[in-house]
Amino acid sequence: MKNFFYFTSSHRNGIVFLSLIIIVIFVVKSAIQKTSQEVYDFSSYKKEISQLRQVKTSKSIKSFTEKTVEPHQSLLTKKTISVEINSADTLAFKSLPEIGEVFSKRICKYRNILGGFNSINQLMEVYGMDSMRFETIRPFLEINTSLIKTININTCTKKELQSHPYISYKLANVIVNYKHQHGVYKTLSDLTKIHLIDSLKFRKIAPYLTTDENKSVSRTY
Repeated sequence: MKNFFYFTSSHRNGIVFLSLIIIVIFVVKSAIQKTSQEVYDFSSYKKEISQLRQVKTSKSIKSFTEKTVEPHQSLLTKKTISVEINSADTLAFKSLPEIGEVFSKRICKYRNILGGFNSINQLMEVYGMDSMRFETIRPFLEINTSLIKTININTCTKKELQSHPYISYKLANVIVNYKHQHGVYKTLSDLTKIHLIDSLKFRKIAPYLTTDENKSVSRTY
């Protein structure tokens, strides 16, 4: 019986080595099973990522608003200059935002052709003026309509009349001919008797015409 359970040193070493291998395999297998069964909770990470995205979006919107809206609002609310459009020179117009040398010259030239502005909105008739530019400068504008230079329809020539942007060659002929046929105009309302002049046209041209010699001012075209 003693011989049956007798092991040599090499046998004992082999048994110990085999036992170690079995133990290592068991430990590794247990670790693998534990890892595969463990469920990770990513909800907290997803929540943090969502919050970071919201912060980034909020900053982007705020940055865009500061760059595109606030300067424009500041420009409109902080009135630092005032320009009277019937007396201002090119230098005064150039002090307005969005108005450079080219536009200042265009405004003055068109004003001289008209004889003056009767409404601030007439600046929209200046070549190249768009609604965005006009709304930008509008808060800084003032108007004195008493400075408008008028044409006396009882003494003017056809050439003088048709030089005005609102009066065509045909209308100038009719106005002058009507005076020759019916006598001088007593009031501007007499113009409404002409078939080419409706109420809309009359309101447009009336500020630039007069029947009173004392109110007529010669203009340079």
